[in-house]
Amino acid sequence: MVERFHRKYGANLAELDKILHRETTKLCVDLQDQFGYCISNHGKRLRPLLGFLSAGPFFAEENAERVTLGMAAVELIHLASLIHDDVLDKAEMRHTLMTVHRKFGSKTAVLIGDALFSLAFRLVTELEDIHIFSQLSVAVRRMCEGELRQDFYSSNQTVPKLEDYFDTIAMKTGELFSLACFMGSKLSQKDIRRDLSLTQFGLHLGIAYQILDDIIDYSSNEKMTGKSIGTDYLEGRWTLPLILFYERASSTQRKLVSKRTKKNFLSLRSEMDNLQIFAEASHILKKQLILAFEFLQPLEAPTASQLQEFAGVLF
Repeated sequence: MVERFHRKYGANLAELDKILHRETTKLCVDLQDQFGYCISNHGKRLRPLLGFLSAGPFFAEENAERVTLGMAAVELIHLASLIHDDVLDKAEMRHTLMTVHRKFGSKTAVLIGDALFSLAFRLVTELEDIHIFSQLSVAVRRMCEGELRQDFYSSNQTVPKLEDYFDTIAMKTGELFSLACFMGSKLSQKDIRRDLSLTQFGLHLGIAYQILDDIIDYSSNEKMTGKSIGTDYLEGRWTLPLILFYERASSTQRKLVSKRTKKNFLSLRSEMDNLQIFAEASHILKKQLILAFEFLQPLEAPTASQLQEFAGVLF
């Protein structure tokens, strides 16, 4: 389980928490409870762990502060994007707790997300590395672009091709995984080829992780996941399970897609089971993991092994 990696990097994660607390206390004094709620409802810290693991044997005392600072910026971006996503999705739960917009209101949630984005960019300036700053800026732009692409297909009820779906999730999820791996490597050593390999590993791992999330949104329940289920379907989004279903469905079955209600969602899940949609989506997920692992081959054996093991606990 991921807890083993939490124990391994416990001191670094504790330092990361201190940085987040330090930075958010610089913001509006009257909103400290709200900011505290946001940074305490943080999930598994997967992206910082990826950064620490990507530093590998080069993660030493002399660069630990820089790597941890970089991962704090990545985590702030992740938290801000989740807050904004939950507003757009009208999600009610996140990590078993009420979402920020449900607890404090949508306007406050959006502004808190904006503030966290600004803190991430300020933190990165302390690293005094224009390449890191540039990559972070590109990652945030592409995350926004991915959300816009997803919204385009939802708003127009256009069924995306599979390649369009992969491009979209590479932007909205793969980019931040990729950035964490890149920054962990770049801030700890000077081999550009190593940085590039880990960048690609992170990208494909992030794509696989988003596919898993998309499958869970149809196949699981809120008690197991700690967040709202069926959101993608009810909000009109086209994710992998629904695209695969639509390709295989009869005209009668497709009516479950055109009229999206909670009742139809339950019927749709049953039809997806009958058509083996979740099995096919899982097969596609495994292909992305295989691609990710291929980019680990040039790396030193301990790092490759640790990252494969980490990926194994995610899936």
